[in-house]
Amino acid sequence: MSEKLRPMDNTCDWRPNVAVEIFYSRGDRDVDPSHSTYCADQLRKHGAAPRLTDVGGVDHNGSVLQALPRLIRFFDETAKTS
Repeated sequence: MSEKLRPMDNTCDWRPNVAVEIFYSRGDRDVDPSHSTYCADQLRKHGAAPRLTDVGGVDHNGSVLQALPRLIRFFDETAKTS
């Protein structure tokens, strides 16, 4: 993430009270994968325990196709433990 943009990014500057999984793709050229790590670090600073999942070397749109079934599985697993 550009250091110039970082001061304006407070998207992950909070503590969710639910489980969080962040999906990203190391092949994404539209959204730099480092943003996912940055977001996870911000959430951890607030006491959350996010899980980072790399869906592979696919592009931005391909990452959605890879992440969606995992996202549904994540919601199903989370619902069973809540």
